[in-house]
Amino acid sequence: MPSTVIIECLTGAGGTPQTITNHRFNLGDTPTPGLTNPLRVPTSGTADSWWASHRAKYSGSYTELSDFKLSSSGSIASAWALGTGGMVRIGTKLTGDSGCPDGSYQQAGGTTSPLTGYALDDVANGHAYYNNPVTDLVDNFDNYPAATPLLIDSGPYGPNVTGNTKHWCLQCRYGSDTAPGDRATQTVTLTWAEI
Repeated sequence: MPSTVIIECLTGAGGTPQTITNHRFNLGDTPTPGLTNPLRVPTSGTADSWWASHRAKYSGSYTELSDFKLSSSGSIASAWALGTGGMVRIGTKLTGDSGCPDGSYQQAGGTTSPLTGYALDDVANGHAYYNNPVTDLVDNFDNYPAATPLLIDSGPYGPNVTGNTKHWCLQCRYGSDTAPGDRATQTVTLTWAEI
């Protein structure tokens, strides 16, 4: 039998996992905010959502899992019309796995004036695992389509172990010329090798 893999979102100070099938970017620490804490178009420049920390939880009967890679459609910024400077951003490392170990999880946050999330790579308030320009790059997630996915966790894991991968951090950045309103769902794809 193959492995079973589900996606979890980590929230709260301790990184409490919650199984998800989709995530709505917002100005709060939840993957399913409904209409609470919506993104607000800034009067100038760009603003950011609170970042989202996701990981894969694996279980089942398998010999080995490895090379967990994440990809986007390659056109999220244009599909969502995120405006000047707008993009979905992802934390990466310049070498090795780009996933963040559970021990380095950091809760998202932001400010009310202006109304924005802290940028992942902000030196003072960003994610400590991704805000060092010497070792890290917070990149445009559209740079990682299916043909060139981002390595999140090389593993390997197994056999027949229940556990989770390193997690990935996504954040939506949007410009002052972004039109308000809801956006169509975009697909994020996680692949892995399994024997």
